[in-house]
Amino acid sequence: MTAHIDVLPTLCELAGVALPGEALVEGRSLVPLLRDKHAPWPARSLYTHVGRWERGQAAQNKWANCRVRRDQWSLVNVQNRETGWELYDIASDPGETRNVSADHSQIVAQLSGDYDAWWQRLQPDLVNENLDGPAENPFQTEFQRQTGQKETASAGKRKKKAEAATAAKLPPPTLADVPYGLHPKQVLHFWKAADATAEHPSPLLFFIHGGGWNAGDRNSVGELLPALLAQGISVVSIEYRFIGEAIAAGIDPPVKAPLFDAARALQMVRSRAAEWHIDPTRVIASGASAGACSSLWLAFHDDMADPTSTDPVARQSTRLLAAAVTIAQTTLDPAQMLEWTPNSRYGGHAFGFFRDPNERDSQFAEFLAARDRLLPVINLYSPYALVTADDPPVQLVYRRPPALGQPEKDPTHTANFGVKLQERLAAVGVPCELVYPGAPNVRHTNVAEYVVDTLQGK
Repeated sequence: MTAHIDVLPTLCELAGVALPGEALVEGRSLVPLLRDKHAPWPARSLYTHVGRWERGQAAQNKWANCRVRRDQWSLVNVQNRETGWELYDIASDPGETRNVSADHSQIVAQLSGDYDAWWQRLQPDLVNENLDGPAENPFQTEFQRQTGQKETASAGKRKKKAEAATAAKLPPPTLADVPYGLHPKQVLHFWKAADATAEHPSPLLFFIHGGGWNAGDRNSVGELLPALLAQGISVVSIEYRFIGEAIAAGIDPPVKAPLFDAARALQMVRSRAAEWHIDPTRVIASGASAGACSSLWLAFHDDMADPTSTDPVARQSTRLLAAAVTIAQTTLDPAQMLEWTPNSRYGGHAFGFFRDPNERDSQFAEFLAARDRLLPVINLYSPYALVTADDPPVQLVYRRPPALGQPEKDPTHTANFGVKLQERLAAVGVPCELVYPGAPNVRHTNVAEYVVDTLQGK
């Protein structure tokens, strides 16, 4: 069995060209077969994958339209899930019409195991995962130019969207893609306030993007960035590992990956405080949705600094001056969620109840059933459970008024979360400004106002 991957090593051998030693070449030279059709040709597995996914979604697309070929067997997955394999014997069924996986479970296990190992080998080479592509597809643009075609309606919409994105493009960061760990997603952008100096370091907004710990990217800081830089506030916005990547890496519970990534990123930033001219005592965390939950987790968690560590980053504090967040989930306890909002469905993915990134909340019932067993673990990652009297003040912003005990149109982002956390904080004396349409005692109507006043001591 041969494949397209054999072309390069074949041509190189025929031309007498040695492949670079560091090159990962999966194919074999066909020269032995060209010289002798009876030459030894050991069996091997060949792999194909659709090779396309949204930015940062590699782990969630591990099984997307993929295939393993070996001998007469074709193992196919079109369901993009670990248990979605179908097996075909193409020697007797070249049209692949009869799925025989139930009759050959050992073959399925062997070939799917080969696939897992192949996928893992690929990860260090996914070097373009965090790079921005062109606003328009250059191949499509050139094709239209050569053929004189007018752009389609869908292409026109994409072009307008790309133009809008370009118009709203963020100012270039002072430092881009600064690593705070070894994983490709453990990187951050830093924007330095123009007037920050060693003698007068700037305060800092530490931004964690939303997306259910399953989507989104650091560019969502865009709405805050210009206003804060204009006020002399530096900004950091981080990427982090998603739930699917945590599951693939065997991290339990998966939510530990994005939360501990946030803590590590904060420690790394503080370790650069002198170099970057930032004041490590004036740091506020912010984000929306899951990024808001991460920010509150940092705000309420005990300091994770290890003063005895040989790692200078690990010796840095994770405590905050404040947190200012939007549409935050304030608990990850499914029973609490249902008590506050009876049609709640969020949170199971954070603890491994996760079939598919497109069906993130489909296993809430299973999550709820396991709640009592998991509660000690849930409480380690749920902001509400971590509240103590020494926690910093917070601002909670929501888009709609609360409706405690009633089904909500958007139960994942309901202000009910904010009402209950405000009650909890009030009980221990921690200030909490809760903002929603019609809310009483609102001093700051948005996150930017709160951040500026808090960091400037107003």
